[in-house]
Amino acid sequence: MKAASVKAVAASKLSSRNNAADYLVIAPEELVATARRLADYRRGKGLKSMVVALDDVMNEFNHGISSPEAIKRFLAVAFTRWRKSPRYVVLAGDGSLDYKDALGFGGNLIPPKLVPTDSGLAASDNYLADVDGDHLPEFSIGRLPVVSPEELATVIEKIIAYEQGPGSLAAVLVADLPDNGGTSSPTAKRLRASSPLRIRSTRSTWTTRRASTRGEPP
Repeated sequence: MKAASVKAVAASKLSSRNNAADYLVIAPEELVATARRLADYRRGKGLKSMVVALDDVMNEFNHGISSPEAIKRFLAVAFTRWRKSPRYVVLAGDGSLDYKDALGFGGNLIPPKLVPTDSGLAASDNYLADVDGDHLPEFSIGRLPVVSPEELATVIEKIIAYEQGPGSLAAVLVADLPDNGGTSSPTAKRLRASSPLRIRSTRSTWTTRRASTRGEPP
């Protein structure tokens, strides 16, 4: 068997005790430059910000093999070893259950971790931020499910516009339709009933045409 290509990888220093950040963004190489705009914005708000390339995480924490477990190991090191551990973690990139893109739909920029739930397997970024195994995240973690620099730039512009605007107490809850894998509608209804936010109820049905966490209407 002959390798398609071989290239040297520069050693990263993500395990160094000298690292420090309040706000950490993890992004694939093609989104790193755009992700720095978000980091710069947070830095202007007084948060020490850092952008980390996903390849560096995979190389340092999983021998270059793409896996959500590498992200979990990295965040554990950031929490326990860094001079200042992050308070906020952003995953800049969409994910898919099709890790190897066997179906050819793409979109798996940052692989999600699938965890067991009462309704079957579900993607959980909170799992990645749970360092001590108590099922509670040590960081506030979220994902921007984008697939291109243009999409990420648009999302960042919306974040900035929202935070600089008058704000809103409205919220959107999205639940899948019931099927053999379970139903999330009752959970969404309970959240709506217990939330102090204004949540409007609408029902929308569409068919997903790709094996990704991104649902696209026809």
